[in-house]
Amino acid sequence: MMDDNPYRCLVSGADGFVTVTPAGRVILTEEAPSLRGDDLDRIADEVGADVVMRTLAANGGTAAMLEEADGPLRLTMSGRVAALVELPTAEWFVRPTGTADHTMRVPGDALRVAVALRATTPSDVTPNTAASLSAPHGQVASQFVVDLRVDAQPDPTPVGLEVVDLSVPVDFAPQPLPVVRRPEPAAPPSAAAADAAVAPAAASTPAPAVASNLAPDAPVEAMSDVDDESNWVLGIRCPLDHHNHPDAEYCAHCGRKMGINATAVFVKGPRPPLGLFLLDDGGAIPIATDLLIGRDATTHDDVRAGRRQAVLLTDASNVVSRHHLAITLHDWTVTVADLGSANGTLIVSAQSGLAAPLVPHQPVAMSQGDHLQIGPRSLKLQLHHSAR
Repeated sequence: MMDDNPYRCLVSGADGFVTVTPAGRVILTEEAPSLRGDDLDRIADEVGADVVMRTLAANGGTAAMLEEADGPLRLTMSGRVAALVELPTAEWFVRPTGTADHTMRVPGDALRVAVALRATTPSDVTPNTAASLSAPHGQVASQFVVDLRVDAQPDPTPVGLEVVDLSVPVDFAPQPLPVVRRPEPAAPPSAAAADAAVAPAAASTPAPAVASNLAPDAPVEAMSDVDDESNWVLGIRCPLDHHNHPDAEYCAHCGRKMGINATAVFVKGPRPPLGLFLLDDGGAIPIATDLLIGRDATTHDDVRAGRRQAVLLTDASNVVSRHHLAITLHDWTVTVADLGSANGTLIVSAQSGLAAPLVPHQPVAMSQGDHLQIGPRSLKLQLHHSAR
């Protein structure tokens, strides 16, 4: 987008981070991005922008990305972020309506796009503020402003986002927080799933193919259905009623601090994605359902039956077996089992730094920061509730 300089990107503020990638994507995050701009470009080009967004939003749940894709500009937002889109005859205030990422096509006649963190009303976004040019690989800022060319016709109003035309008077009074009905207190979920056998998980809706290593034929559907209670777990709710891990200090969906909800009062709700496996090549594998990892994972019986989702992992020396690892979710616990692979798997403890081989077919519970080593390949566990 920025290669031939058709646009001018300005930044301001000091409580977030703005990155302009070499390919011209403009990215705003609440936390410093863990990947450089060129790495983000590679993931977006090879796998898709949704993988970039999930990786960026994994810590805190807030991110925004403006990019050019097949001609029209696209703005993707997640969490506590909003935008002002200035049109010749109107001005839109845009923010996500739910917890998932939402993408809109920027109308072709748009004059300016301004995106800001934690914006809840139009006055929180200041497109005319004094600003400096953005650095190529991350600059401290909580807002970016991009001036656009006028060279196309407007596109339809986007779906999945709250769009307020500021040319029409509107009341921006905040909505009351939802009331959560709390049952009798229950004990926190046990993490002692290490001794359980790796049994086929109940069939569930596969998670979206959003990682570079997900099988090409993996279905792209919703993470889970809130009406299906097979994967509901005990947890706590954020002030916006999102379900979270009992130990979460910040909401994995919207990034809000748990506040008074960070108590020992548990309620049942649909289990959100637990985190990511961060790969040695810069990719990421979302952990939202039971997984089967290997260089030919799609041929495993559990994958064919829909009990697990295939994750393709390869290396030049073929150290990774066809069916190498089973990742199983027990409540809030992530367990791993080697499936009798030819070259084995090491688990390296983040706490002690010690490495131990996995005993074939014996599941082991993983902790934040632990990583799995398969020859030259490495998978590091990043749990959302421990991201901060």
